[in-house]
Amino acid sequence: MNILLQLNAYELKPGVESVMAFFGQRNSEKRLIYGEIRNGIYEPVWDSPLIGGGNLGRAYEDVNADGVREIVISWTELPRGTAMAIFSIDGEEITRQACKDERRIMLAAASGSACPVRGRSITLAEAVQGSRDIILVPYNSENDSDTDTYALREGHYKLPTSRLKSIAPKSLRMSSEPRRLVLLGTNFAHGSLVTFTPAEGDGYFTPDDRFTNWPVFISDTRLRVDVPTDLLSRKLKWNVTVENSSSSSNSLVVSVEAAPSE
Repeated sequence: MNILLQLNAYELKPGVESVMAFFGQRNSEKRLIYGEIRNGIYEPVWDSPLIGGGNLGRAYEDVNADGVREIVISWTELPRGTAMAIFSIDGEEITRQACKDERRIMLAAASGSACPVRGRSITLAEAVQGSRDIILVPYNSENDSDTDTYALREGHYKLPTSRLKSIAPKSLRMSSEPRRLVLLGTNFAHGSLVTFTPAEGDGYFTPDDRFTNWPVFISDTRLRVDVPTDLLSRKLKWNVTVENSSSSSNSLVVSVEAAPSE
């Protein structure tokens, strides 16, 4: 077994000598172990959830402008992405998202792992009163100008919660042909994901079934999404929700009706 241990000492807080270490298998996920030198003796304080992938790096930034630096961990993810997790000196994962990314395309996450922000590119940018925002280009975007901004809200980085106001059309006919919906609302992100769950069971689909699709982002108030073809195979009502990595919107119902008889 090839074990990696990387140590680094840094003064995150005035008068406190912090010692950080990455510990884990060299080509696998690792934990960040945080300790402090107290009275000349090293004392472990906390360790993180599993973090990391390729090109694991760390920096120290005062992201909330309180005079204490946070630990910024970043790493690459295949095939073309990057991730970032930020921990406070007390071990709080202030970038922790809603942990639904493990159900998204290409974003598997192990139990006990961090829930970082993820995208094609991630940067820290100056925000109000010296704090930092996280600017992210999501996986499903091909344009570097299509960015989502994670801001500190109650001490954690979050996207605004989307609100779904209307869906058109409200009903669809059973068919194998592609169908599209237009969703109107507020606070839609470029990295939004639209989810479809049965509003009721029919003996074939159950309330636990879940279908997802990346929408076309038109604006922060308008999305267009293709309906998964499986939904058009049976007469049923579906709850439609807009998710981002931080939270989920309210749900609205779309009905699939039987095709008219010829």
